[in-house]
Amino acid sequence: MASTASQETAAAAAAAASRGSTGKIRWTRKALWHAIENDREQIYTPEDFAANLAPHREALEVGVEWYKKPNAASRQVVEKRASAQKAQFVFKMSDLMDLDEVQCESILESCIKDDLEAPATKRRIDWSNMKTINYEDENLMAAVQQQYLNEREETLLALAALICTADDEDHRYHAPILAFVRELFPDSETTGQRLLDQLKKAVFRVIPSKIAAQPEWASSWAKQFVKEQRLLLQVIFLVYYSIVPCSPSSASAIITVLVQGFDMGKTQLNAALFDKETKRMVKHIADLSVMVVLEVMRLHDVLDVDAGAVIPLLESPEDICKIYKVITRKAQMDCTPGDAFGPILLGWGVLMSIVYPSLERKREEKYARLCDWIAEPSASDGPSPRLPQIFIQRAYVEYESIGYIISALKGTLTLDERMALGYKSVIKDMLMLLLETVEDPLHLPDRDGLINAFAMLFHNEDQLSLQWWEHDYETEEHRALLDAAARIFPVEFGPLIRLMTSLIGSPRSGAYVLRYMAALPSLADYFRPVDYVEVPYGDEWGLEFVYRWRGNPQGLVYGAQGVPFQPPAGTIAREVHKDPRVVLLQHTFSGWHLILSILDSFIHGSNAIAGQNLERYISGTIEAATEAVKLLNALFEHADETLMWEFIDHIRGITAGFSHWAEDTSDRFVGLICQVLNHACSFARPEMELLTSCMSCLSALLPYFPDAVWKHLRSEILFPRHSPSAAGAALPTNSYMEEVVLPAEVAIGQYPTTLAFLDFVSAMIREAQTLRQQEWALNETQRDLEAQFWAARRNPQLMPILEAQLGGPERRKDLERKVLAQARLRESAALKSEVLFSAVVYVHSEIFPKHGTWRYVRIHDKHRIGLKVLQIFNQIMWDSTWASSERPGEWSGVADFRIIQEYLTRSYLVDGSVYQIAPLIDFVSLGSDVPLRFYRSLRMKTARVIEECIEHSLRFIKYLLKRRKISGLKVSLLEHSLLDRTVHNGTQNDAIELVQVIGRYISYENHRPLPLLATEVLTLLCAVAGDWQPRPPSLAGYFGVDAYNFVASIVKLIGRDTSPYEELQTALYNFITEVVVTQPGLAAMLLTGEASRPLLPSSVRGLLSSSVQQEPSNGNTLSKLSVLSPALTLLQSWRQILETQPTTLPAAMRLMDALWQNAPKYMGVLDKLRSQPVFWQVIGNIFDDVPEMPSDEPVVTCVEGTASREQEDIRRFAYSKQVRTYTLRILAFEIYFTHDAKESQPILRIAKKIFEQKGLFTDDSTLPYLSELPERVKDLAASLGLPVALSSYKRLSWSDDLDVDQQFGDAYVYDLDLLRGKLYGHIHFRAAEGEEEIFDAFLSAICAVNHNRSITDAHMYMVKAWKTFIKVLTATFTAAPTSRTGPALSISPDHLSSIIRQLTDILMEEHRDDATVIAYRSEISDLLLFLIAVWGDLKRKPVQNEVAAKEVVDILGRLFRCMATEYYELGPPGTFSEFPFHIDLVSAIVVALRILRGSASPETLKGMETRRIFQDILPVICRGLSLLLKGLGEDDYRGHKWDVSLALSCLSELISFNETIYPGTGISIMDRYEIFPLLLVMFQRAATSSPNERTFADDVLPFMKAIAETPLGAERLANEGIFICFTNNSFTPELTQGAVLPYVGQERNPGHRMWCSMLSIVSSIVQVLGHSPVLLEEATGFIRVYRNQIGRALDVAADGDLTLGRVEEIMKITEFFYGLASWGDQAKTQSKGEASYFGAIKPFLGLELQLLAYFAYLFENPHEMHRRIVPVSRAEKDGATTPSGRSRSDQPQAFIKARQAEPNNAGGVEGGKDRSNVHFDAIRIMILVVRNIIAYLRLAANADEAMVKFEESDPQRPNLFQPTMSLHGAEAGATMGTLFDLIRRVTTIFRNISESNGSSQETANVQQSLEYAARNVSIADLVLIAESGLVLAATQIARYKRYLDADDVLSELVGELEPTIKDIGQLLADAKNRDQQWLERKGWNQMEIERIIAFIKRVDDFAASEFGRGM
Repeated sequence: MASTASQETAAAAAAAASRGSTGKIRWTRKALWHAIENDREQIYTPEDFAANLAPHREALEVGVEWYKKPNAASRQVVEKRASAQKAQFVFKMSDLMDLDEVQCESILESCIKDDLEAPATKRRIDWSNMKTINYEDENLMAAVQQQYLNEREETLLALAALICTADDEDHRYHAPILAFVRELFPDSETTGQRLLDQLKKAVFRVIPSKIAAQPEWASSWAKQFVKEQRLLLQVIFLVYYSIVPCSPSSASAIITVLVQGFDMGKTQLNAALFDKETKRMVKHIADLSVMVVLEVMRLHDVLDVDAGAVIPLLESPEDICKIYKVITRKAQMDCTPGDAFGPILLGWGVLMSIVYPSLERKREEKYARLCDWIAEPSASDGPSPRLPQIFIQRAYVEYESIGYIISALKGTLTLDERMALGYKSVIKDMLMLLLETVEDPLHLPDRDGLINAFAMLFHNEDQLSLQWWEHDYETEEHRALLDAAARIFPVEFGPLIRLMTSLIGSPRSGAYVLRYMAALPSLADYFRPVDYVEVPYGDEWGLEFVYRWRGNPQGLVYGAQGVPFQPPAGTIAREVHKDPRVVLLQHTFSGWHLILSILDSFIHGSNAIAGQNLERYISGTIEAATEAVKLLNALFEHADETLMWEFIDHIRGITAGFSHWAEDTSDRFVGLICQVLNHACSFARPEMELLTSCMSCLSALLPYFPDAVWKHLRSEILFPRHSPSAAGAALPTNSYMEEVVLPAEVAIGQYPTTLAFLDFVSAMIREAQTLRQQEWALNETQRDLEAQFWAARRNPQLMPILEAQLGGPERRKDLERKVLAQARLRESAALKSEVLFSAVVYVHSEIFPKHGTWRYVRIHDKHRIGLKVLQIFNQIMWDSTWASSERPGEWSGVADFRIIQEYLTRSYLVDGSVYQIAPLIDFVSLGSDVPLRFYRSLRMKTARVIEECIEHSLRFIKYLLKRRKISGLKVSLLEHSLLDRTVHNGTQNDAIELVQVIGRYISYENHRPLPLLATEVLTLLCAVAGDWQPRPPSLAGYFGVDAYNFVASIVKLIGRDTSPYEELQTALYNFITEVVVTQPGLAAMLLTGEASRPLLPSSVRGLLSSSVQQEPSNGNTLSKLSVLSPALTLLQSWRQILETQPTTLPAAMRLMDALWQNAPKYMGVLDKLRSQPVFWQVIGNIFDDVPEMPSDEPVVTCVEGTASREQEDIRRFAYSKQVRTYTLRILAFEIYFTHDAKESQPILRIAKKIFEQKGLFTDDSTLPYLSELPERVKDLAASLGLPVALSSYKRLSWSDDLDVDQQFGDAYVYDLDLLRGKLYGHIHFRAAEGEEEIFDAFLSAICAVNHNRSITDAHMYMVKAWKTFIKVLTATFTAAPTSRTGPALSISPDHLSSIIRQLTDILMEEHRDDATVIAYRSEISDLLLFLIAVWGDLKRKPVQNEVAAKEVVDILGRLFRCMATEYYELGPPGTFSEFPFHIDLVSAIVVALRILRGSASPETLKGMETRRIFQDILPVICRGLSLLLKGLGEDDYRGHKWDVSLALSCLSELISFNETIYPGTGISIMDRYEIFPLLLVMFQRAATSSPNERTFADDVLPFMKAIAETPLGAERLANEGIFICFTNNSFTPELTQGAVLPYVGQERNPGHRMWCSMLSIVSSIVQVLGHSPVLLEEATGFIRVYRNQIGRALDVAADGDLTLGRVEEIMKITEFFYGLASWGDQAKTQSKGEASYFGAIKPFLGLELQLLAYFAYLFENPHEMHRRIVPVSRAEKDGATTPSGRSRSDQPQAFIKARQAEPNNAGGVEGGKDRSNVHFDAIRIMILVVRNIIAYLRLAANADEAMVKFEESDPQRPNLFQPTMSLHGAEAGATMGTLFDLIRRVTTIFRNISESNGSSQETANVQQSLEYAARNVSIADLVLIAESGLVLAATQIARYKRYLDADDVLSELVGELEPTIKDIGQLLADAKNRDQQWLERKGWNQMEIERIIAFIKRVDDFAASEFGRGM
């Protein structure tokens, strides 16, 4: 029973633990491991990490033993809660895997959950359309097994990572991890026993029997056990190395298991199942076993025994004995060189060599027995095989333990950098103890191997190097190896140099090496009789003979010419070696001097030592040169500025005696390295190490001595030369890299030289980008004189002239110094550009495309090459100064990168091929699984390199796509490669789309740049894909069945509330915003959350994580999978978010703004968002807080990556304004869409609060722009001598909103990080002491500019949004119906007037000429135009409103002052103004003038203030128009049409105010600016244009018409030759032929409109100046020239159809005829007679009578009239004209009433409805034509004179009308019946209008169309028709009486005349009695009525006198 209870308890605990993984435990062990490894991503807080770590304690404490065996209690738990099928599967798997049932169930659920969340191609189970889980699926069984094995491995991975981190104080989670690990491993004994138990089980673990029956499964389990062994050994090592010391008992037990039981990994129970990878892991296990055994020996304690350390083993002889027996037993077996037991034997030997003497001193019996046993002789009476010295000897010689150590250090042992230091420390301790046991390391066998082992230990381990220099160096035994190497130096050159090279790891350790090498105590040399003389009596050394150095002209190093090495003559030497004979000179010397001589000998030695036996000489062999340069490279790589200059000073000291080194030591030294490199490139067989070291050395020297490196570098030897001017064409040069080095490296599969070359190219680019101070900078004046200086240099005779111009020789010399310095800089810049261009072309064309096909020993090198190439490309693209218009290479030492960048850009975007793009795409397509695979296999370095490769490939693609977007290039191959590429990854079975691979990077958490860059690349892809034709590709299709996971991952990421995700969340919101705009399909998935996903069984749906649960959205509920759900949550915490993540909230608001902008596409989801009350509640609260503007000056430093303290304040302020911006935009759109809906009430309340309570721009803030800040930056740059063109450092942004690189703050406009990077080289390597503070001030000034621009642009964005908000609000609520429920939002004229005054006050106060200010003025001016128009509409209600008129006058004055032409001049020629706001202000003036005309009384218009304002405005408009027209070229007009039209409209409005502007004043002002000749020139140009381009005549001719309507204007036009211009132009031939038709196709003919305008103008001129005979002659000439065109228009017999254009033309012609006749009749009595006018008109008289008859016929037959009026143009057919004849677009303020529904006027005649407005316009014009013709006929018949003097009337005048009352139609001409019919019809219309009291119907049927059209004709025109017709009728009947014999006809006519007269008289009498208001409304008055009544009385009297009364 007790056993059962125990089992139940265990099962319950297991269940709680496993269930806890979905409850309390938020992280799996895998997530825990990732969180530890990725602390640099700062995703979680230490508190969050600690909370998630604690629940894993039990599992981490026992490791994989946490997984229990099956038991009855667990089985019972599963049976109770699981379905039968599931339970049976769990039991089956539990039995198969020998695993607890509850844990097995948990693993099953985790397996299914992970598989569901995995990409489709990664899923191990096909879930599509699966109704229930198939528990018989073998894939499921395999997946569960793999899940179990993975979890076991992840447990150990997490444990190892925790212990590593506990020793890393820089780790983000160090504190909680250290506390946790100390609790996990509290003491040595407890820890030791637990670890020993785990080790034993791991070593001897057996595969479950049922698994073993399946070979494939068994192999996986076998590999898993090896992985667990490896990880556990790492854990044991780490615990004992850094947490707790190992007790002797634990040490003996572990050594026993590892050496005796495990045989260092060789004893593997499952070895038969191992594959190649597993076997490689077994080798790693052997190395780890050695490390664990050496660590538990605690060798370090033995080393520190002198410092008081205790040797624990001394207190435990029993454990010593146990270990001794294990070691002895193993040592007695057959030894194998290189066996893993060798280092263990060596370690035990050196340990016991120290411990054994102490054991012998112990007096206890147990120690004595142990010592006796150790010393017991062998069976052959030889020494004891257990003696420590024997162990050491055997390990060193027989086992070749040093060789094993070297192999281990080269292998997998040091792959994990975190653990490498621990392993190397243990090995170092062992080797230090070895040296303590050796008398003289010089005589050790394999001494070179031992030195190499030490070199590998210290390499890149600065901690060990410093430990050696500062502790071990003081101990003679520990430095014995170094002393031995120094004694044989330089005869054996390599050992000492290799040791020195390895001991450099930092500037501190490098200083030790520098100083040690600077004073070597002795010098070894080969004995040569010619150089040494034997000297007896060597008493000083106790020798019989010594030797003296004779001296040698060449020095000791043969072949060294430039830097000879010469010991002082007579230096004593003694012999230290016989064969070969080597002597040791007693001479302290500098090893650096010797190294320089060696290198010099290498360069020149081939000539100096020809024929010599080199074996007896110290010379510059290639091996020695290689070691020397490697040492120099190590020193320079780790040197800081102090160490570098200490080295140069030392070199200067040792070369002081060499004349050619005296000038510039650094230059000579760099030249020496370059010579070595060049000489190395001359070998047919490349010396890789030498080439590599030389290039690395130059890379390190380049920042310190750039001029020297560039000067001595011969680039053509390394790579082919390419000329930038030849578009990358290669020049015929030798390429050592291409022809020799690369083939050799490819053959061996290792690429150190290529990697070093790439580093060198990167260093050259970095240096070439560095800004350098210019001591001799030219000022502007000197720059202008530079050309003269060079001319004087070429011609000395010009030099005195130049001196005189400069003011003396001294100034000329100053100019010379500066000009020559600039010339050198330009030459240097050109050299850099050419060298770098060649290098980049070579890298791009020869390395990058091919490196993927090369052979590799280590795949790591392949990724490193690709990474370095991509880093080079990104270095080049990073420098955005290429976009500047200034060429830096022309005036500074900065290389011009535009050529290089252009080459890269064109290669990938324009001219590229798949061959070139393939490697880039290959890196992008690696996928997120590849680095994770390397992490799991503990290859951390490779994993990180792969991550960086992906990062830099995405970054490069981002740069390219940005360039593509910014430059507007065509669709590129890069886009096709990204969007059309299908890839296969190593871990993926099925092909997937590359876009999908990029999408997966978004959720990659191990390397923060990847998600951000992937998001930006996808955003840019959406943006550029929009350019594809015929339609953009749909990204939704690329994700396929993974769309659900993609959407879920985005929702999960933007839903996180941690600030480290701010940048990524902002980028994701930007991506979604771009998707909403360009990708409707993908946008629908993201917005609705309804992405496609497999149908899952109900039993597994709950296993999905909460972030991806797709719940059905009911009604107005947003889906949890919609991106709007986290956005809404974010919005609810908007105050907090603005504090912690200021960029995220604006990005979310921007998304919503885009959603409203594209509302028709997403109306469903938008309705759901609208229905959220919390949304509108937050929107309303956003304006409650007014952010306080930061005022402190920012302070930044030159340190990269740092920010100012004010950065966050600026960001919060600016982004809070941006939130307001998007809020205003959303409100504006919402009001626009739903202002009439019931649900709009909350929105209206918000709008009301903002509009009625807030000030301008919601907070009354003004433009915060400080224009003096950029000037301060320029001054600072000039004082520093920096060649900084600030504009070239502007960030290149592809979108103002969506580019995450451009954020408010320190680097908003000008890229502060770019400038820092370009200054870094100078500040870090060359700046003087204290100069850094000056650069800090310079950068702080730029930061201040960025801060100011941040708040300025934020203000500008809000101004624009507020403008939109105000426009929509005022437009909506001034156009909306008056009956409205809910909150009343009144838009009063006074409120608008107040806003207008405030806006104009801003413009009148702000007069700076900065671009920002001009843009600000433009925005305000645009809003002013709108508000004035709306205000005018509200003020137009009364006809005359004096208050409004005075306000308009004030507004006009303000608008004029706002133009501020004294600050913002008009022009230049060819433009009205270069300032956009001038155009808006002129438009506002035009609107105000029109308002004034409708509201002002004559008294107001004549007021002095009005007159003054008009006289101020008129010259400004004239000047702008004059400048515009004078500068326009032949083809420029079309682009300035609006400006011309606006200026002419404004002038037309101004001159129309005759009461305000005296005509003479206006004309004189226009004459001052030559307006009249410019108008005629403009007309001539219009006439010259092609027919389809004559539209701009519509601008000039109406203005000329307005001018012509004034007497002085008409006279001025006539004097300018208007008639000659009109009759003699390029348009004349068409008109003379009568070929100008009203329409061309379905559009109005521009030429015909032009002709109609010409007719209007000449008509107006004739009406004003007809008294002039000369003008009359010109007018009649006009008629004669264009008689064909006139005749074609009037001839209705030939064409009876009437178009709107034709009736307009007829009206213009008849008006012209009437005007000409009215003046011509007065001039008839002069000399010209009738021929002066009537002769020209007479030919058309018959046509006019026909026209009159035709119109009368049509008036009589309205259906026929409607049939004959034909709409032609599209606008006419659509009914787009109004009864006034204007298009709707011309109606006042129609654009703000756009939401009002237009009445439907498209009904047909058959329906009895109006046909279209075209018909009513045409009928109205026809009435006016009748008026013109009858009035003209009245003049032509001289009817008025005939009534007075009829007897004297001319009998020759024709009878105009046929004497009959019949209506014959147009063909027979007009009759008296026609005339009387027209009089009666007009009289009837007049009566109906009078009786209707002026009310008019909105619509009319066909029968009523004439009357309806006549209502739009003035009463005066109708009465004029009746009056003129009556006069004509009376006089014509009188003529019939005298000249015709037809009494019956006459009686009929007279009978018709008398009632007609009476009827008209009565009608006028009734009208006279109407009230005055009615008359004024009709444009009539009592005086005019009385005049007409009197005239009718005269007609009546005339009729009575002629025909009598009552006839």
